[in-house]
Amino acid sequence: MRTNFNKKGSLLDTKARIVLLPENVITQVQNYILKQNKTNDDFLFTCNNLPIRIDQAEKSFSMAILKSGIEQKGRKLSPHSLRYTYITQMRRTLSGELVRELVGHSNVAMTDYYTQFSVENGLAHIASTGDAVEKLFD
Repeated sequence: MRTNFNKKGSLLDTKARIVLLPENVITQVQNYILKQNKTNDDFLFTCNNLPIRIDQAEKSFSMAILKSGIEQKGRKLSPHSLRYTYITQMRRTLSGELVRELVGHSNVAMTDYYTQFSVENGLAHIASTGDAVEKLFD
């Protein structure tokens, strides 16, 4: 378990954000932690033994986007945009309330804000209501 304090957290008022990761990613992060001799109080990723600044993360992220060939199509892609993707993917299999708890939102409305609508997912939800719709008009 790794923790950090963000703009809404402190020693007196903690705010948890939990990220579920596949086993292979967990193994890679654990190996990195061992190789770097990190402790639970250390920042996981650093540059020159200092926490990575937002501008450094954004620059590295932009370079990765360019190298990957991902088309931005007028979108502003940033490290924060990964939060939308993560929450949207998690909402496909978990309840809004559970995802809200995992990502540290105070209410489901904020989790809904980060959830991007998918036609396929919407149709699947609508299809599952068929029996209720049929009974409604009996």
